Amino acid sequence: MTRGRTQTDEGLAGVAPAKAPATGTAAGTAPTAGATTAGAAAGGEPAGKEPAAGTADKLRDVAFAAVVGVFAGLAAVLLSVVVAWMEGVHAANPLTTVVLPLLAVAEVALYRALKVPFGTSTASILAKCRAGELPSWKVAPAIFLGTTATIAGGGSVGKEAAALQMGAGVSAALVGLRDHWRARRAGAVASAPAKTAVRAAGSAAQA
Repeated sequence: MTRGRTQTDEGLAGVAPAKAPATGTAAGTAPTAGATTAGAAAGGEPAGKEPAAGTADKLRDVAFAAVVGVFAGLAAVLLSVVVAWMEGVHAANPLTTVVLPLLAVAEVALYRALKVPFGTSTASILAKCRAGELPSWKVAPAIFLGTTATIAGGGSVGKEAAALQMGAGVSAALVGLRDHWRARRAGAVASAPAKTAVRAAGSAAQA
């Protein structure tokens, strides 16, 4: 018994525990510096860091929004000043009420010439903006001329709604100008290699 047990213990002592195969990184451990360097070389950005181009685009959008706000505010101030002037004109000359029907006909003709829907209102413009659309820039001149003419003839028009609609028209005009400038710039950048190739071919032909 003692001898058999001794042999069994010696046999167990001779068996070495199996070792796990060596790996580059253990499961659940952080990546090595080499892996991080390789990821950066592959073009990956560290988590939580925005690309510089995205930040620049956001800054441009913020600056453009500020410009739009300034111009829309100036349009509202201009409308308020002209309406106050027209109120004084009508107060000094009450007979301007006689021409109010003619002014109404002129306003209808103006809306038709500019192709501005007669149903344009503050609610419809807000609905467009909430849907991600913009009204026509022609709303601004139509509202400005229509409002001032109505006040001059003794009519009753609210300045607040008119100022809001004018601001939307001014914003649409500025957005259109910005998009037009971007399209021209993109076209110029795209055509630059072709122009360079044409100049090079012309120089080679002259040589």
